[in-house]
Amino acid sequence: MQNRWPLASDESNRTAWRYFGNNIWRNGVARLWWASEILRNGPDYGLIEDALGEVYRFQYVSELRYSWHKEFARAFSRVLRDCSMDGTGAKELSKRINVYLKLRALEADDTYDPAARASIDAGWLASSPSISSIVGELKALRGPEDGYSRQSVESSLYDWIFGVARELELRGA
Repeated sequence: MQNRWPLASDESNRTAWRYFGNNIWRNGVARLWWASEILRNGPDYGLIEDALGEVYRFQYVSELRYSWHKEFARAFSRVLRDCSMDGTGAKELSKRINVYLKLRALEADDTYDPAARASIDAGWLASSPSISSIVGELKALRGPEDGYSRQSVESSLYDWIFGVARELELRGA
């Protein structure tokens, strides 16, 4: 963020809201945190690089209608990666998915597991990470041992999203 929108030392800088402020839709730090939280699978942040690799790709991974659903966001991001879709492809797929979600309940694939929802890695939360552990290579980052994706739900959604992506390819969109 500092490279893209450097903060100036004077008050004339208009990009400070990207670092702090109440507007979480415009606050870049909040959006980066949400990306890592919604796309991580337990301590693994492996999908982050793919999802954030292009600004428009992440725009559609984080589409407001389904970004709160971990398994959907992960499955959508994996389809974009596996189909080598750029931001334009992500936009078309997102538009088609949003149309279909008017006829299909996203939660239809869900299975509720209260134990998984209640598990929080208290040990990880109680510790303070070093700067080097959070600024290092993405592959070396390790998150808490909670927030795992439900693999059966993610797999089912992946298959559906991949089918929609194949539809777009067949129609030349």
